[in-house]
Amino acid sequence: MARPRPSNRTDIARVSKAPRRILIPVLVLVAVLVAIASFVGSAPAVCASCHAMKPYADAQDSTAHKNIDCYACHLQAGAWDWPAFKLTEVTRMYPRAKETSLTGPASRIATAPCLTCHEDVLAGAVVSGGIRIKHSSCTPVDSCDGCHAASAHGETIRWTRRAIMEECVDCHVEQHAARECNTCHGARTQAERLAKGAWKATHATDWKSTHGMGDLRYCRTCHTVDACMKCHPTGVPSPSTTGTSTGAPTIPGGGDQ
Repeated sequence: MARPRPSNRTDIARVSKAPRRILIPVLVLVAVLVAIASFVGSAPAVCASCHAMKPYADAQDSTAHKNIDCYACHLQAGAWDWPAFKLTEVTRMYPRAKETSLTGPASRIATAPCLTCHEDVLAGAVVSGGIRIKHSSCTPVDSCDGCHAASAHGETIRWTRRAIMEECVDCHVEQHAARECNTCHGARTQAERLAKGAWKATHATDWKSTHGMGDLRYCRTCHTVDACMKCHPTGVPSPSTTGTSTGAPTIPGGGDQ
């Protein structure tokens, strides 16, 4: 008597289980590899193993961020940003390998990663390097690297963005904010401010020859137009009419530069 032949349904069930037995281990293996790549690839030392990234990693060693993993700052949206970040790495490795220049805009760091360690800066005024700033008022929307771009990798980055006095003045004027020098700047003598400040090129000992290099919009931060007219009554720059005084500053505190 012939043995009954298994039904087609049993055959289908047996076949359908075969890919699962293969697929599950493969997915587990991929997950493990991704986890290892994420952990290893986040260390600055690993990035330094690539000749193109070595200057950035070496520069980081001399900053306060030397013990911070790369992903802590460069993954803008947390773990979900990892695939996009790795793709960016690959696309930037190619031109480096071909010894060609990088193209496209430099990548900026979002504010969120910075605030995971520096949230306290939003609590009140912060004083550093002779500057007093209230971040919650001055930087509500901009990225932190608008002023602190060089804080992690120094001069090696493509865009060493720092705080610019002119931008501060523009905002203070627009928002009718305080314009007294000592509000934001530590107490210094007038001579120190002129010799070391952001506008020292137009206020040095040879200011009579260099003050024309300045932007008149920012001269009015501290000086009136009448001060200019004392030496330039016709409004035309001329060495023969240059006097010895730019006039008293109009801002209490002496026109911090």
